[in-house]
Formats: sequence, C-alpha cells, structure tokens
Amino acid sequence: MGIYTAEMSGTRYTGDSVTPPSMNLLFFVERLEDAHVAQALTLSLRERLNITSVSAVTFRQAPEGNYLLQETSGLFRKVLSETTMHTSAQHVKPNQAFLDTLESRYGLPFWHYVTGNRFLSLTRANHRYDFGTTLSRDELLAHVQVRFQMIERFLDEVKPDLILYPVDVGPSSALVLERVARARGIPVFVPISSRLGSYHTLIDTVFSDAKNVEKRFRALRGGLPSPSQSKAKDLIRQFREGSLTLSYMGGAKTDNFENKVNLAGAAERVQTILKQRSNQGMFKEKHGDEFNLSQLEYDLHRASIYSRSLRLRLGKYFAPPLADDKFVLFPFHVEPELSLLLYAPYHTHQTSIVHNVAQSLPWDTTLYAKEHPLAIGTKPMGFYKRVKAMPNVRMIYPHVSSRALIAASQGVVTITGTAGVEAMLLNKPVVVLGNVFYSFVPKLVQRATSVEELPSLLRAFETFTPDESLLETFVAALLDESVDVDPEQLGKALRPLPLEDKLRHPLLERYASFLARAITAWRPSEPVSR
Repeated sequence: MGIYTAEMSGTRYTGDSVTPPSMNLLFFVERLEDAHVAQALTLSLRERLNITSVSAVTFRQAPEGNYLLQETSGLFRKVLSETTMHTSAQHVKPNQAFLDTLESRYGLPFWHYVTGNRFLSLTRANHRYDFGTTLSRDELLAHVQVRFQMIERFLDEVKPDLILYPVDVGPSSALVLERVARARGIPVFVPISSRLGSYHTLIDTVFSDAKNVEKRFRALRGGLPSPSQSKAKDLIRQFREGSLTLSYMGGAKTDNFENKVNLAGAAERVQTILKQRSNQGMFKEKHGDEFNLSQLEYDLHRASIYSRSLRLRLGKYFAPPLADDKFVLFPFHVEPELSLLLYAPYHTHQTSIVHNVAQSLPWDTTLYAKEHPLAIGTKPMGFYKRVKAMPNVRMIYPHVSSRALIAASQGVVTITGTAGVEAMLLNKPVVVLGNVFYSFVPKLVQRATSVEELPSLLRAFETFTPDESLLETFVAALLDESVDVDPEQLGKALRPLPLEDKLRHPLLERYASFLARAITAWRPSEPVSR
C-alpha cells in the first residue's frame, strides 16, 4: 500500500517528531455499522492525530445518534440528524432570496440536491426505492433549503478541521454536507471502492473522482516505481483465471443460459407474507423511522416484486446469447442507486440510454442489455417492454455470467458500473457515460460527453488494441493509493463486539493507520482559518 499522494491547499504537515496541532473531526454516519466504525476510529486515531473534539451528521436520529451519544459517553460533542432536518423542513416555506444564492455559492444546479437525496426524489419501501415523490415542488424547495441552512449553522458551530465519511457517501444529505464544507475550505475524506476485491481508496469528494489515483498513474507512467507492480499483475491474473470477484458483482450466477421458473417458490413467498400479516396485524407500523412505510405497504411492495419477477420469467423477456453473435454489452444498473443519482444525474433513465447506444451501433452489431441479478422485479414491467421492443437490442438472462459476456463482446458501454473495470481487466474497450473514477485511463476507456459522440466511439471498438502496460499501471496506481479493507464489512464485523475488541480488530488497525497517513499528508500545519 502506497502513501497517499493527493494534496489539499495549505502547507503539508509531516508530523514525524512533534505533536500535531489539535483537530476537530466530524463524521458523516449513515447506518448503525457506520457509527461503530466512527466510534472505533475516533478512539484509535485520537492520540495519533490529537483529536480534541468529534461531532457527527447522522442519517437517522435513532439508532445512530443515540448510539454515538449514549454508548460512548462524552465522545461525540454534537450530532445533527437527517431526521431532524427532514422534520424541520415540513414547517418551512421556500425562501426565494436564499434559494437564489445556492448555485453561485455551491456550484451545482439546484435539482441535483433533490436527485442526489433518495428520500426527497423517490418513494421508499423500507430498504427499496422507486422513482416518484409524494412531495410537492414547494416542499422539495423547502427541504433542500433547510438542509443547507441547518448544515451551514452546524459546521459554523462545531468548526471541524476535517470531515470523514468513514464508510461511504449514502443517500441523504451527504452531497449538501460536502458542498458546504468545500465552500468553507474544510477538507472531506471519502472512501470509494476500487472494485478490486476489498481495496478502497480515499478521495476528496462525494463524486466518483479519484484525482489521487490519476496523479499516481501519471507519475508511474513517468517512471516512478510502484510498490504494487507485482501485486497488480497478480490481481489481473487472478481475475482472468476466475479466482477474483470484483466488488458489487454479487448476485446469483449460473453456468448455463436457462431461465428456470419456480412457481412453487413464488407462491410460497406470497403465502408467507399473508401468514405474517395475519399473525402480526395488517396495519402494524414500523415505529421510530420517519422514512419507512407501514408494514402493510412494505409487504405489498414485496409482493409486487415477486409478481413482476414471475411475469418476467414466464413472459419470455429474456433470451440467451447467440453463438458467434457480434455484440456490445450494456449491463443495467440497479436503480435507483447512488451510482446513477449522484455520479450520473443526467443518465438516470436507462431505457433512453439503451435506445441511444443501440442506434449508434454498426448494422451488424447487436446491443446485449443485461439486467442485474439483484434488480429482477424491481423495475416496472413497462421498462422491459420498451427495451424488448427495440429492434437492435437483445435482453440477456440476468444470471448469465457478465464476465463470460464481456469476454465474448466487442466492448462494454456502462454508465458508471463495475463492468467497466471488468472489461479493462479482460482487455476489452469501454465507453462510460457518467463520472466514474477509472474514466481517466487513456486508450482503454473513453467517456461520451454527448449522445452524438456514441457512433464514433463505438465504431472504434473494431480497431481497439489492448495495452497490458497501461492496464498494469492503472491497477498498480489504484493499489498504491488503496487499503485492503472494505469499510462496510468492517462495520458489520465491529457491530457485535465490545469496545475493547473493536479496538483490537486487525482490519480496524489497518484502516486507521491508512487514514492517519492520509490525514497527515493532507493536513495543513495550522487549522483552517474560517
């Protein structure tokens, strides 16, 4: 693992032989697991970084906020929750004068703050979401306004020197927090998956933009030796041999192209739901969560997913790949998800993207559109009907191996997906549509910044020549700037442990050491003046 190479504004602090200046730290906490990571990191980093004050912006008021405040007495000074912001906004009217200033102060169009917050732009069925909102336009304006105002006041009150997202970005006010922090000169640290096993790198934005990896890549191309060169070659070899699974490539897989229908299993699921409701009461609510549906609404939502899954399997929407077919692959994203809503807000409607890509292909090439195994039944039937009706598109069974399809394809088009990294490792060309951390790699990846660019970019697939040296350099740069820890899995591991065992966990020590080096490299010698 290499030393973090990105720099923030201000003088670099080496901290080798003197006590570092005191630090006020603020965490962004989405889930209960995040709270456990934040708690353990605070105690692990407190002396190394001279942390004197810790605050948090949390998703829910409970259990995360209560956990942070009560279970570790005196550790967290102040907590601001998404629940508090959400509830407060229900009693506020939009302020035109304030809203007029947001774009000039924070640099994004207003509606990005709605799209990037799933609890404003979508309907939620507990852990599932769907497009559409129950909020009026004025209510959405008020919600964004209140989140900015409360986060501005909170940061001005606690005066953090650094903001750490210990696990990931999350679906709530993470974007607003980052925008306000950036405007005030407060650095943010966000872990992002390298998609290579559990390796995560650390970036300075909530967007998928790893400038540190790009900078390292260019240094390596200029002749700087990499401590990860051998490891990079080994990981590439492991993936090609099938012994390395990339992050977010989960879901069931089969070795054949059959689409088996389990009518008994589907009927059993519906019967289970009805039996549970009969025993527990049809209208029993889920208590203590501002954002959850009632139990009945949630179960009806689950039943609709099972119903759509069955209709898809019986309706011949999917087909196997054809032998010797010439095709380009477009893997669907799970939607709605952060990879679309935040990283690619102009590419959230995947049926339109499929249409644009398909009509940009040469006459002899088909677009294979493949649903994510974890998304079966979550999209409305009209989505699949529209895609199936496109003459140059073949929808492939969801459980067909993506790796096998990529290996047989002419190349891959993706919005921001892991399939792009997988294609690079298999020496296939990639076109990306959204903002994703690997799009900077020359020759191997092209970014389409407009629909009109697609025909020429896809035609170039025919003359693509792999470059193993470029690929190895990219993977080495990614490993140099990463730590072999998945923060989400770390949170799950820490959650059941007593505090003393948390602090002894080897993955926590590895992650804390990585963060300490990164913060030391980024840290100005004096606190940020605000």
